[in-house]
Amino acid sequence: KTTMKKISIFLILGVLIFGQIVWAQDSNITRQSDIYAIIKEKYKPSLLPTSPFYFVKELWRGIKLFFTFDPVKKADLESQIADEKLAELVKVYETSKSKEALQKAVQNYVKTQEKLANRIKNLEVNPKVEELITKLSESNTRHLILFDELIAKEKDKLIIDDLIQARQSSDAVT
Repeated sequence: KTTMKKISIFLILGVLIFGQIVWAQDSNITRQSDIYAIIKEKYKPSLLPTSPFYFVKELWRGIKLFFTFDPVKKADLESQIADEKLAELVKVYETSKSKEALQKAVQNYVKTQEKLANRIKNLEVNPKVEELITKLSESNTRHLILFDELIAKEKDKLIIDDLIQARQSSDAVT
């Protein structure tokens, strides 16, 4: 069983790496503004981590995760939440002058990416999981491109460090 799990992990990692290479070569979406526009349009972040009512949004996400019983669907939902938190992070980056606000948004994103990575590790390999892995690979490639663009244009060392931390957590999922 341990050997099968190791083979499964290597298979998943291979699919992720191959999927990133293929997606990066075939994709026309390579600029941060295009990627953010897509994420922003899909998720429309309004209630941000800087709001005192953000806990309500987090509570609702927790309830949805709790009542999602299929492990693959739960990982997919966690991926959607990661996309939402990326959109929130970028909106905080664009609108807030507070480094603390950005740090809070980064920590929210990192925590979600860590949960997602743990969920993926515990999935048994099957066609639904392989499909999810491909989807996650494409999503995380967009996240990495977006973070690379934000890091490249930022001048503040502390903010760059926060963005690098978020990028690394996204990279760890793939």
